[in-house]
Amino acid sequence: MCLPDEGPAMPARRWRAATLFALLIAGWMFAPKLVDSMTSWPTVQEPPVDFAQQIQPLLRKHCYACHGPDKQKGGLRLDDRQTALQGGDRGPILVAKESGKSLILRLITGQDEEIGPMPPTGERLSQAEIDLLRRWIDEGAAWPDTGLSGKRSNHWSFQPLSQAAPPKVSRASWVRQPIRADLLDLATEWRGKMIELAVDMGSGAGHTALACAPHAARVVGIDVTPEMVEMATSLAARRGLANVEFRVGDVERLPFESATVDVVTSRVSAHHYADPARALNEAFRVLRPGGVLIVADTVAPEEPALDTFLNCIEFLRDPSHVRDYRGSEWMRMLRAAGFEPEMLDRFGLPLDGTDWAKRQQCPSEKVAILRQLMAEATSAVAAAFELRDDPWGFSIPIAVMRARKPA
Repeated sequence: MCLPDEGPAMPARRWRAATLFALLIAGWMFAPKLVDSMTSWPTVQEPPVDFAQQIQPLLRKHCYACHGPDKQKGGLRLDDRQTALQGGDRGPILVAKESGKSLILRLITGQDEEIGPMPPTGERLSQAEIDLLRRWIDEGAAWPDTGLSGKRSNHWSFQPLSQAAPPKVSRASWVRQPIRADLLDLATEWRGKMIELAVDMGSGAGHTALACAPHAARVVGIDVTPEMVEMATSLAARRGLANVEFRVGDVERLPFESATVDVVTSRVSAHHYADPARALNEAFRVLRPGGVLIVADTVAPEEPALDTFLNCIEFLRDPSHVRDYRGSEWMRMLRAAGFEPEMLDRFGLPLDGTDWAKRQQCPSEKVAILRQLMAEATSAVAAAFELRDDPWGFSIPIAVMRARKPA
């Protein structure tokens, strides 16, 4: 078919051939530019390897048995930054940003001619673990200082628990529990200047937030449980405190802009946090430079058997319990978040067993198991937690910590 003023129609076969030729020419002309544009697209970078969350568990799993606090084969200790960087009998094992020159990589991959693959017994590192360790070294082998630096016997975290009277506070009317007394007395170090904004993480019934109210223009309590938020709000209203509010929220996603908070507190709630490292990162984010985080919480002893016993009875009593961390773990987590931490006090808080179980509405079957565990505990456990039978109870270890965000 021909339209007016047009020449004869091109046969379909010739039209398809001409079209294909045109496409080939266009591809030849524009392909280099297309390739250039593709190679210039931004790439998605993986976040830096986190030592505390990724590398330290790997070392603990595969290396501490032979190169930890109790045994240092070949003069090598890997549970402490300073001694690990010094290396062992064969010199340094880490060369930051150069995994190819790092002895530790040659050892775990079996490429060292003098010594066979490490570890010599037990489970070897998986390829994914080896790749993670290699990436950490190539990124610079960032390793927060644990503060142990050598022999462990002189470090506070390895000392036996002892009963200690809680510090005196400036207002005796505040004191109901030693833990809250510690927090409140620490809060008063801002006397003479009003705190613009204080945030209480895991505020529960609101006692800590309410006690901070006289020292702050505004106090916000965050708790994941709506019932506790309602209770705390009602208590604030009864006391006529208009500068305190309570919100349902997640401590891992605090509803505040960065660098807007002066003080963050956490009282006997951190052992319920699903991801304490993330919560600490959030506290660091919202604090102003020079701001302070104050934490009081139950802590596990450094000895593994005592750690296991405490967390066992805690979880048996309260299924929402996640973990009582050791003091040394707290210091590492706080440093990893960017804080400058200090351990202010550690003491045992005597608890009446019946009251302790009743407060959590612990069923009688579990109470019987708890009492049996305590009755059958070893002498070391009984001494560490001051186990008592009549009336039954024990002393729970408490730590009070302060961590500053660098100015």
